[in-house]
Amino acid sequence: MTFNYKVLGQSYYASTVTSSDRLVTVAVQNHRANYSSDGVTWEYATTSWDEYWWEAVAGTINFVIALRYGGTNYIYSTDAITWSNGTKPSGYYSKALYAQNKFVAVEEQAYAIYSTDGMSWTTATIPSGANGWTGLGYGNNLFIATDGYGNVSMYSTDAVTWTSGGTLPSSAGWTSSIAYGAGKYVTVCAGNSGQTTVAAYTTNGVSWTATTLPTAKYWTSVAWGASKFVAVAQGDDSSNTTDSYATSTDGITWTTPAAINGTSQNFIAKSVTVNSSGLFVVVGFDDTFNRPLFSTSSDGTTWTEPALMNGSSAVSKMNTVICNSSGRFVSLGKSNSNYLTTTYSDDGSTWQTPAAFSQPDIWKRIQAGTVPWP
Repeated sequence: MTFNYKVLGQSYYASTVTSSDRLVTVAVQNHRANYSSDGVTWEYATTSWDEYWWEAVAGTINFVIALRYGGTNYIYSTDAITWSNGTKPSGYYSKALYAQNKFVAVEEQAYAIYSTDGMSWTTATIPSGANGWTGLGYGNNLFIATDGYGNVSMYSTDAVTWTSGGTLPSSAGWTSSIAYGAGKYVTVCAGNSGQTTVAAYTTNGVSWTATTLPTAKYWTSVAWGASKFVAVAQGDDSSNTTDSYATSTDGITWTTPAAINGTSQNFIAKSVTVNSSGLFVVVGFDDTFNRPLFSTSSDGTTWTEPALMNGSSAVSKMNTVICNSSGRFVSLGKSNSNYLTTTYSDDGSTWQTPAAFSQPDIWKRIQAGTVPWP
């Protein structure tokens, strides 16, 4: 496999999504946002707040939201370029998605919220017992949430009322990413105290089955596309490990992890998403200069070399990426000054230079969807 990398700028990019044929990424610091029509060439976008932003969500039009990690602030945009401010229930939101014509988010102090328009939010009814909901996925008319600090789960058919689910096979630090495909909801472990081979799946949210990845890694994200699951892991200087990916057609048996495009650099691969055409996009940053990087693959196995977003050398740790139904990727992260940064791309290869918001804070999750414009 071959990976190509690009640098977006001096921001910590946290998330990327696709919205209206445009890729968008945001950074956790420097109030930056970026967008791109091809994933290669990127432009800056700006927001009015300097906050910590972390995650992206997309739907059928370019309405994107980013939820603040802590507090009541969130931002929204119809083009991933100009952003407006909003308020939501206070909390440390760790994951969000768009499904069943609503935005849904889970929170690390054990509650969940939803919105049908991206503007007004309602607290959902959920079971007790979690240390903190961090994982969220959707497929086959079922929402699944997992506890990233323990081993419990919950599920819902409408994201309004939730039911206690099965016990996960480990409490080793489940990622926020849950992918649905081949009749299964699949998640991987980042590892609470080191690299891990732990993964798991459920077919109904009630019972979970443990699976094993061939090599212990810091697994960060998983997605389903091109008839396969793709899991990515970040590189790490301290343990002398490189970025990696592994694939599975059934969520049970995984290929031996391989470096993205055979690269020897420590690409901190933080998030992977896929569009309706089966194009995978991974975002993250390099472990030396914290520059925003991305890589793409049309099949989940042959990757471009991790490349700088729009050739930018600015610090921006990209943390998450999403794609909406019209094909726009949106990503967010944080800058060296703890400002949210965002960017987008319409093809996964041409990205805008990450642009920073104006106020420092933590912004964690971003999503986009079809909603009425206020």
